[in-house]
Amino acid sequence: MMKCILIFFLAVLTQAIYGQATNQKIIVVTNRPKVVPIGKMWILEANKTTKIQISRGVLTSGSMCNALFLSNPHIVMNINRGNIFSSEGYGIIFKNPEKLPYTNNQTYELTPISFIDKNFSLYELQSKDPDEVGSKSLVFKSGESVFVGNCIQSIEMIEVVEKLPATEYKLKNKKVVTGGIEKLLGFWYTPHGASINITFFKNKKFVFNDYNTTLNKMEKLTGSYELKGDTLILFHIGKPKEYFDFAKFENSEDEYFIQRSGGYFIKKEN
Repeated sequence: MMKCILIFFLAVLTQAIYGQATNQKIIVVTNRPKVVPIGKMWILEANKTTKIQISRGVLTSGSMCNALFLSNPHIVMNINRGNIFSSEGYGIIFKNPEKLPYTNNQTYELTPISFIDKNFSLYELQSKDPDEVGSKSLVFKSGESVFVGNCIQSIEMIEVVEKLPATEYKLKNKKVVTGGIEKLLGFWYTPHGASINITFFKNKKFVFNDYNTTLNKMEKLTGSYELKGDTLILFHIGKPKEYFDFAKFENSEDEYFIQRSGGYFIKKEN
């Protein structure tokens, strides 16, 4: 009897662990900017270990990267939001750095305590504990560009499905749009990253700057479009056609959205 109970417990535990593993995807962010796919978020959280590859400068005695990495508490910089020419940088205050076996001298596993931005000052640590400064998570939303630099060569993040706040975008209770393509014309973008956008023209043509998850890069799509009620069809040149929903926000007479599987677009005001 005890043996059966033990086997059952192990089976349930294995299934739980496997379920968690399959629901999460590991993303490796490097010094080459990557765009978070539509409908996804990339996350780092406090007290959850991650793997990081530090730059060679961290191993150079006397360098700023070396001093921060070996300090108490440990600090490493930078994780960047934006592009190479204009970005916002973040750092990690961490504990328990352990060099990973069977890797190079620059690969570590560490546990973040908090995440800091440009407003952080080392003087804060004179009166506060490391877990009392900064934030407990670092979240990059769909459409945002992410890359590392300075003391970091690469870092692992968790990719999860982006959950839309019901109070912000009430997409479920949509209202069918009437009035033809006049409501559609113009520039549409993803709320968290205008680099992914669509422009619709009066001649039934469009230009779609989208992120290709297979090639891991941005691409420019062109073609023609057709609007049938609340169904928008894009006829891509050289690619299969794509379907979107075109509707109004709940309780709104002049706010619209375009939605496809895993993401949505809103219109830029003139």
